[in-house]
Amino acid sequence: MIKEKINKSSSIIIFDIIEKRIDHLSNSTDRIDTKASTLIGFEGVIISILFSTYSLVNPAVDTFIVGIIFLFISLFLAILSIKPSYRFRIDPKPRGLYEGYIDKKAEDTLEAITVNIIDSFEKNEKINYKKATLVNFGFYFLIFSLIFIIVSAYQFKLVLNIILVFNIIKEVF
Repeated sequence: MIKEKINKSSSIIIFDIIEKRIDHLSNSTDRIDTKASTLIGFEGVIISILFSTYSLVNPAVDTFIVGIIFLFISLFLAILSIKPSYRFRIDPKPRGLYEGYIDKKAEDTLEAITVNIIDSFEKNEKINYKKATLVNFGFYFLIFSLIFIIVSAYQFKLVLNIILVFNIIKEVF
C-alpha cells in the first residue's frame, strides 16, 4: 500500500497537492457531465427536426436509417456517461475519521487521511476516464450520424436527378 512511502514531514505538502488534484478531478467530472447533457439536448433537437421534416426531405431510406442508428447510439452513450450508477468514492467518511483518529497525533491522522484520499482519487479518476470515453464516442457517433443523414438527403436528390436525365434522354431519342 502507499502508507509506507509517505514521510510524515512531507505529508502536509502531499495533502495540499492531493486536495488541489481532487478539486480538478471534481471539476472534470462536472465538465464531462455538462458535455454529455449538451450532447443529449442537441441530439434531441436533431431527432425532432429529422422526424418532423422527414416527408419534406425524402431522404434515401437505407442511408437515413444508418444515420438514425448512429444518432441513437450516440444518445445512448451520452446517457450512459451520466448515469447515476457511477459511484464516486468520497473519503474520508466524517464519522470514521472522528471515531478512528480523535485521540491520535495530527501527523498520524494526516498520513492516514492522505493514504485514504489517494486510493479514492485513483478510483474516481478511472470512473472519469470511462465517462469521458463514453462522451467522446458519443460525439464520434453523432458526427457519423450527421454525415449519413446529410448524405441520405443528397443521395435521394441525386437519384431523382439521374432518373430525370434518363427520362429526358428517352424522350429525345
